[in-house]
Formats: sequence, C-alpha cells, structure tokens
Amino acid sequence: MENQSYAVATQTIAFATFMVAILRLLPTLQRALKLAKLPSSGSNPSGENQRAYFLKYTRKLYRDGYRKLKNSAFRMVASDEIDYVVVSPRFLRELKSLPDDVLSVNKGVEKLLESHYTSQRIDLPVMIKTIKTDLTPALGRLNDGISEEIDISLERFLPSSEDCTSVVVYKMVAEIVAQVSGRVFVGPELCRNPEYIEHSINFTRELMDAANAIKRMSPWMRPFRAGRLPELQRLRSRRERVSEFLRPIIQERNQAGSKPDDMMQWVMGRDTSADFDTLVSGHLLLTFGAIHTTTAMVTNAMFTLAVAKEYISPLREEIRSVLASNDGRLTPRALQQMVKLDSFMKEVNRWYPHTVVTFRRYVQKPITLSNGQYIPAGVIIEAPSDAINFDPDIHTDPHTFDGSRFYKRGQSADPGKISRSQFVATNEEDVSFGLGRHACPGRFFAANEIKIILARLILDYDVAMPEGLTERYSNIEFEKNMVPDATKMLIFKRVQGEKL
Repeated sequence: MENQSYAVATQTIAFATFMVAILRLLPTLQRALKLAKLPSSGSNPSGENQRAYFLKYTRKLYRDGYRKLKNSAFRMVASDEIDYVVVSPRFLRELKSLPDDVLSVNKGVEKLLESHYTSQRIDLPVMIKTIKTDLTPALGRLNDGISEEIDISLERFLPSSEDCTSVVVYKMVAEIVAQVSGRVFVGPELCRNPEYIEHSINFTRELMDAANAIKRMSPWMRPFRAGRLPELQRLRSRRERVSEFLRPIIQERNQAGSKPDDMMQWVMGRDTSADFDTLVSGHLLLTFGAIHTTTAMVTNAMFTLAVAKEYISPLREEIRSVLASNDGRLTPRALQQMVKLDSFMKEVNRWYPHTVVTFRRYVQKPITLSNGQYIPAGVIIEAPSDAINFDPDIHTDPHTFDGSRFYKRGQSADPGKISRSQFVATNEEDVSFGLGRHACPGRFFAANEIKIILARLILDYDVAMPEGLTERYSNIEFEKNMVPDATKMLIFKRVQGEKL
C-alpha cells in the first residue's frame, strides 16, 4: 500500500513537472509557429553548424536575403537564443512611430551587448536627454574648444617630423578621439590624463570582446559558462577600475561650488538624484557610443584616401577656401560649408559601416505590417542597413566608390531634399544612424569632430600605403560588426607650408 501511494505521488509530481515545462515552452512554440509563416533566409546549405555559418558569413547572408526578399519581412536564421526578423525600408515609416511599449530600442541594444551577462546598463534616459538638450545645442559654443583639443592631441599623438613616418592609424586616431571627446565629457584637464584616455579606449574594446565571446558560445551553455569567460572577467575588472578612477572626481564635483561646462556636470545637474553607479554607467555608455565609432570612421576615411588620392586635392582646396571665408576658424558654419568633405565621409560610411544592421528593436507586443505579415512578440526586428546601402534602386552604380556621390546628389536635389544627402541625415533609405526619435542623438557632435580631425589631417599631411601596397586594407568582420584593422599602418608626411 505504501509503495502504491509512493508510486502515485511520483507519477503526480512527474505529470505536474511535465505540465509546467509544457506551459513554459508554450509561448516559445506559439512564437515559432507564427514565425514559420514568414519567409526565411540564411540557412546553411550543408545543414552543419548553423551558428558558425551565420557568424562567418553574416554580411553576405543579410545582403542575399534582402536581394531576394526586399519587399517583405523575413526571418534571418542565426541559431541564437532569440529570433531576428529583417524588415524592408518600405515598413520603416510605419514602425518608427510605434511606442516603446511595442518596440523597445533599449532591449534591442541589450541583446547586442549581451547585457544579461556583461551587466552594461542601457536604460539611462538622462543621458539621451542631456545629449539632445545640452550637448547638441552647445556645439556652437564648444566648437573652438574641440578644435583646440584636436590641435593639442594631434601634436601629442602624431609625429611632427617632416620625414615619412609609419603610423598605426587606428591607435593614433583612438587616442585623439578619446582626448577630444573627453574635453566635452569631463573637461580639458581630465581628458588629457593618460589613465582616462586608456580607460576610454579599452572599455569599449573589452565590452565588445566580452559580448562577442558570449555570441560565439552555444546559447544553451551561456547561463552555465559565460560568467567564467576571461573576456567577461577582464570587463568586470575594467569597470571596477573606471569606478575607482571616477569616484574622487564625482565626489569633488558634488562638494565644489563651481560647475564645469561639460557633459558629466550637465548630467549631474539634470538628475540631482543620480547615484554614483548611475553616473559611472552613464559615462561608460557615453564612451561606448562615442569613441570607437568615431575612430572607425576617421580610420576608414584615411585608409580610403591612401589609395584614392584623386580626392585629396579637391578636398584640400575646399578646406582652404572655407577657412579663408571664415577667418581661419572651423566654426559650425564653416563645417557646414565643407560639402565635398561631407559627401566623402558619407560615401566612406556607406561602404564601410560599423554594423550590418541598424534600427534594432525588441518586439514587446505583436505587430501586423501593412502588407499583412504578422510579427510576434519576443523577437528582434532590424533593418539591413548595409544591404540597403548597396541597393541599385536607391544608389546608382552602388558597387562603385564615388566620394562625390552625395555632393552631386545635393547639388541637383530640390532645396527641400538637400538635407537627405548630408552625413547626419536619417530617412527610410539611409538608416546608418538609425531612424525616428531613437536615431543616434550624438551624430551631430560626432560629425563635427570627424570633420575637424579629417580637415586637419588632409590639409597638413600626405598619406600613403606602406611598402608599395596599392589596395585598401580590408575591414575585419565578425557577426554583425565591421571594423578597420587596428594593426595596419599608413605613411604620414607633413605637407610643407600647410598648417590649419
């Protein structure tokens, strides 16, 4: 009798456990059934290791999928712990206006950075508010200081010899960008501190190293093994050291009567209740968004100029002409007048973006698109920005690099459409900086910084490939990320008689 009761109890527990498992899996099964109705792209034709196949051929897979299914939404077979739905530009107008409780940009970025494991905070609205309300309107006031800091950093990090000098470009540009961005973020004294510059450069690299290490791991193993990854341990150590570095600075600002005119102080003034962890996390988020994207853009431009020398003379002439008409100062007005440089920057960014996709959003509530396609909750939607950049219906002869492409388009456009050809433009056919109210808020600061750095480098230096190489360095691709090779060198030689 006792054995029979035990058997019944065991069966009851087993059945209950089975039912709980079914109930927990039910939403996943329902989502999978609904997703199965969408066309898919990216499957490994050999049927082997789909995750490794996706990581290796990501850019090609998105381009192929977009070319075949550009007028619909489709599933990208990534074999990740979450499903990805790629949306055509035709749907972006209707999607960009949906509220955050339907499409969450924060949760989309959290997946990009694997925040569940890296502990990188994203939901910091005070940072976005401060960039939009304090930083962007202040660019006119800050521009002279930015220009001054670029001069100081170039003298510090780029050899001043008039002889040919080999320079590791990415490293040099990263140091300049860290110092110059730091001038705006934490002020002129701290931004030149070698420890501050080292933290600014290496935090983002170590964050992405950790996120990529997690992405390489099987989704089933991440909860058990991710915490022991050496990349994640290095990131934790970095965050602790940054906290200790910033602690006395934040404490001093809380006690001091004077208020510096920089981003950290604007954040502290805008949110007086922000605790230490929020201020540090906000600063790290700001660093992540600013340093390496700007560094990559400048490096890509210099790599391109080293093999496309036909652009140097017209760009130099434009820079000289604009300086002459603006009393030798690179004011915001002067930067706006550099339309050929702006076009060159935009074409470089079209060819060498930092990511394959933008407009990442986590779907929190189901969506029915205007063509009737249904997208369930619990997936990430994304726009295939790299594939859009090479769409022949959008760009004439897209596989030819044309640094004057957007200059010519702007010259021939209706006055109301000229802005669509600018580097900072966002629209349904150009989502490099995102789209809608969540488009990159720091792009105006970044554009100014990039233009001033490039104007100085183009005017003051000749640049060439080393050892007689004639082809541009290839960028490094991993999953959805694309970056210039940080180990490659160019030959710099100061132009006699030129000085910005």
